[in-house]
Amino acid sequence: MKFLVLVPIYRRYGVLRLFNEGLESLKGKGYNIEVLAVGDLKDEPIAKELGYRYVNHRNILGEKLNVALKEAKKIDFDAMLMLGSDDVLNDKVLDFYISCFEHDYKFVGFTNCYFYDLEKRNMIKWYGYRGERAGEPIGAWRCFKRELIEELNWELWANQHHSIDYTMWQKIKNRSDIIKTILFDDMFIGDLKTSENVTKFRKFDNSVIVNPLEGLNLLEANFKNKILNYGK
Repeated sequence: MKFLVLVPIYRRYGVLRLFNEGLESLKGKGYNIEVLAVGDLKDEPIAKELGYRYVNHRNILGEKLNVALKEAKKIDFDAMLMLGSDDVLNDKVLDFYISCFEHDYKFVGFTNCYFYDLEKRNMIKWYGYRGERAGEPIGAWRCFKRELIEELNWELWANQHHSIDYTMWQKIKNRSDIIKTILFDDMFIGDLKTSENVTKFRKFDNSVIVNPLEGLNLLEANFKNKILNYGK
């Protein structure tokens, strides 16, 4: 199965390089992954350096992702994985996507994840939204089978900067061919935070502080060590 990773870029190039290291470690295990990045003119050089397909657009998040989807139509892929430029995952997650799609699901999302502070070396495990958004999958690590994107006419998000994950979820939440789940069986998804992030590292509502190795030990060893040594 070929995965297309769609990633919006906006500066934070040190963390972007870590993001890329994570994908390279997965490619090294035999997974077929291509990256489509979208950002502005200042972000283009590093995207090209990393070998990504690239789309230029102003920094209105929903707009830039929908513009990138128009480019994605030209690419041969089986499933599209939405990631931020500070998001990582391990091979067990990719295996789970593949299994779900082989059983005729068209969308997979997770309702919990880890956050790691690259500067202070702290980690939390977040157990997901509560209240009105309880059960909604996280925006990152949402994975779409190509057929679903085609059914939605290659426009998944509202053309706005905020609340795009919520509005996208409203489009598909009542379908019978989607699945949302918590992490299990040594799966790891994590968001790498620094002081440059728009959403700062903090103890989010419905989260607990954990030993960083609880999550990072689930990553490939060389990649884990690069995360632990970031900034040193």
